[in-house]
Amino acid sequence: MKNLYQNTIKKWGVLLLIFSALSCSELDLLPESQVPSDGFYTNEAEIETIVAGVYDGLQLSYSRQASAGGLWSLTEVRSDDMTILLSEGEWGRVENLNMLATSDITLDFWENSYITISRTNNLIANLEVVTDEGLKNQFEGEGKFVRALSYFNLVRLYGDIPLTITPTVSSSDLPDLTRQSTSIIYDQIIADLTEAIDLLPASNDVGRATSGAAKGLLAKVYVTLGQNSLAKPLLEDVLGAGYTLEPTVKDVFSVTNESNNEILFSVGYKSASNGEGNGFAYHIFTDGIGYVPTQEHMDLSPAGERYDATLAVIGVENRTIKYDPDYAIEYEGDNDWVVLRLADIILMYAEVLNVENGDANMQPAIDELNKIHAREDLTPYTIGDFANASELEQAIRDERRFELAFEGQRWFDLQRYGTLVSVMSNHLGVTVTEDDLLLPIPQREIDVSQGVITQNTGY
Repeated sequence: MKNLYQNTIKKWGVLLLIFSALSCSELDLLPESQVPSDGFYTNEAEIETIVAGVYDGLQLSYSRQASAGGLWSLTEVRSDDMTILLSEGEWGRVENLNMLATSDITLDFWENSYITISRTNNLIANLEVVTDEGLKNQFEGEGKFVRALSYFNLVRLYGDIPLTITPTVSSSDLPDLTRQSTSIIYDQIIADLTEAIDLLPASNDVGRATSGAAKGLLAKVYVTLGQNSLAKPLLEDVLGAGYTLEPTVKDVFSVTNESNNEILFSVGYKSASNGEGNGFAYHIFTDGIGYVPTQEHMDLSPAGERYDATLAVIGVENRTIKYDPDYAIEYEGDNDWVVLRLADIILMYAEVLNVENGDANMQPAIDELNKIHAREDLTPYTIGDFANASELEQAIRDERRFELAFEGQRWFDLQRYGTLVSVMSNHLGVTVTEDDLLLPIPQREIDVSQGVITQNTGY
C-alpha cells in the first residue's frame, strides 16, 4: 500500500482520545482540527477522509514513529525470538517482562489503538450520507474490520479492557470506562468480523480490508479461542478464494512486490512521504540499540533459502533481513507490515486438521504443512517422520515459528498454545508467572478515569 489516501490522511485531525476526557475540568471534546459531524460529513468524499483516518490509525498502532510502542515491539521483543543488544531502560523492561505502568511504550500502543477505534466508531455512525449502497457497505465493513483487529490486539495484550462502539462527541455520551471481560470483547470482535465478511468486497485497493481478510482474521480469532470447528470452514473459504503462495518468503516481503497475492491484509507505509514511513524496519536491521534475533532462533531455524531470506549475521550481530533492508530508513521505512498472509492460513488449517483427525489420519495435516515447509528447499515431511499427532503438532508449531518469524505472531501463538509461562521462564532464566504476561494498563488512563479503569494484577 503506497500509501492509502496520502493526501486525505494528512488532512485528518486527531480525534478525541476517549479516555482523556475525564482528566479535564472543562471537557474539550472537539479539537480545532476536527469539524463536528453534523456540519462536516455531508457526502461520500468527506466520509473517505474518515476511512483514511482509520487506516492511518493502524499505521500508528503497528509503529509509525520510531520510538513509539508498536505491536512489533510488544510481541517480538517480548518473545523468545528477539532480544535487545542494549537491554536497558524501558526497552530492557519490555524484553524482561517487567514493564512499568508509567511506561510510554505501553501508553503509546494503548492510546494509538483507541484512537483507531474512535475513528472506526465515528465512521460507522456517519454513513447515512453515503448514497451508493455498495460503497456504504464497504466503508462499514472496513470500519468493523479495523475495529475488530484493534480490539483483538488489545485483548490479547491487556486482557480485560474498556469497550466502546459508539462515538463520543459530548459530555452526555461519555463511554463506560469499566474494563469488560475478555469474553465480552471477543463477542464484539466476532460480531464485527461476521458482519464485515458480508459487507466487504472480495477485492479492494491494496492495503484495504476485503471479505477474505475478514474471514482469515475471524478464523484466527476462533483458533485463538480453541473453537476449531468454527475456524475450519472459514479457513477453507480463504484457501479456495484465489490467494496463492509466492515462490519464496523473500518475494512476499519485497518492497517492489507488496501487492502480491499471498497477502490478505497489510498495514502500509511509505518513506519520504510526510511522516508516513514506518519505525520498525530500521530498528530491527541497522539501529545501534539492536532489536535482533535471539541466538536460539538462529540455531534452531532450518538452514536453506528461507533462512537466507530471513536471517543474517552482519559483523558480529544477528539480524533479520526479512523486511527488505535496502528500504529500512531511519524513522521513514518503506516496508509494509504484513498482518495476515496465506502461509499463516495454511498452517492454521494444518493445526485444525491435525486436532480433528489425530493419530488416525495425519496425512491431510502433513500435506498442508508441506505446502509451506517444502516451497523453497526444505525436504518434505512424510508420515514416517511422526510417531503420533503430538509430534506432528510440534512440527506445525515449529513451522509457524520460522515461517512467520518477526511478523508479530510468536507471542500470540505461545499464548494460545498455553506455553508462554514455560517458554519465557526458560528463555529469561527466571520464574515467569501468569501475572507477567499481560501488559500493565497505562497509569495515566487509570488516573484520568478516576480509578474506574483498574490495573492488571502484579503491577
